[in-house]
Amino acid sequence: MVHVGLERFLHHRQREEIRVSLEADHGISLSSGEISVLAVRFLSYLERLHCASASALRAALAADGGWPLHVDASGEDGRGTLLVAFAGWRQWVLGAWKVPTERADAILPRLREVTFRFGPPCAIVRDLGRAMAEASQALLESLKLSIPVLACHLHFLKDIGKDLLEDSHDRLRVLFRQVKLRKQLRALARDLGRNIGREIDAARAGLRRWQIEAGSEKRLPAGSPGIAAVRALAQWILDYPADGSGHGFPFDLPWLAFYDRCLQGSGAVGGFLSDPPDDPSVRKPLERLRRILRPNCPDAFENARPVSLGPRHPASQASHRCG
Repeated sequence: MVHVGLERFLHHRQREEIRVSLEADHGISLSSGEISVLAVRFLSYLERLHCASASALRAALAADGGWPLHVDASGEDGRGTLLVAFAGWRQWVLGAWKVPTERADAILPRLREVTFRFGPPCAIVRDLGRAMAEASQALLESLKLSIPVLACHLHFLKDIGKDLLEDSHDRLRVLFRQVKLRKQLRALARDLGRNIGREIDAARAGLRRWQIEAGSEKRLPAGSPGIAAVRALAQWILDYPADGSGHGFPFDLPWLAFYDRCLQGSGAVGGFLSDPPDDPSVRKPLERLRRILRPNCPDAFENARPVSLGPRHPASQASHRCG
């Protein structure tokens, strides 16, 4: 049961993966349904252990000089809301519940449950929503506490960042979709992959050799390594989500990252075409890539650029690199 629970919830493995590994590594044969039963049972026992350890956890929090209560809720349409209470300094989850909706009357009983088990917090950190604000204030009144109630910086910055960047970021998205730039890049990469065909391994090896040996040489190699180089450049531009941090908008600006990679890719194509390859099978897709990266409305892209994020932002650096 513990093995299944750890694999399922700590290592995020699917039921079939757990079933196969149990049989292969330990000779234990279970059905997928039994894996689900054991996973649910593990959660039930874990919850009981958490509640039984409340006194020890409370003593540890008190020994720290108190604990700040971080509380937040997130949900998916039609699936309810997950409410989480978190001890900020220790980074311990003190409670997690499914609530029907993010309303103060649904949140308050859970906050009271946490303070009953683990003692009153020394501060509360919440989001900017009305329900969380009302529930936090009601908790303080019921406990007769006078402690700081702080707004989460992440939520605050997200709100401000959305106000500052959403309109211009949306304009970039609309413009890219109008010229179908991603669609054209995908089509180019797909066509070049078909052209390389079964020579893909040799093309990759040739591309790696060219990258190591070319130095400051701007001329692309002939044949399949050159085709692979053009394809790799198109795929690199399409991989713009890799420039994000994973925190979502506005901390990540995917369309700005795409814009920056298009600028850098356009600069690279211009460099390669300043000394164009003799092989037409390489030169023609390179020229096609240049046409894709130079849509018929470059002025519109310039006017749609989001507000400046400072000289150290990759967008500013890309502008200097690519002219």
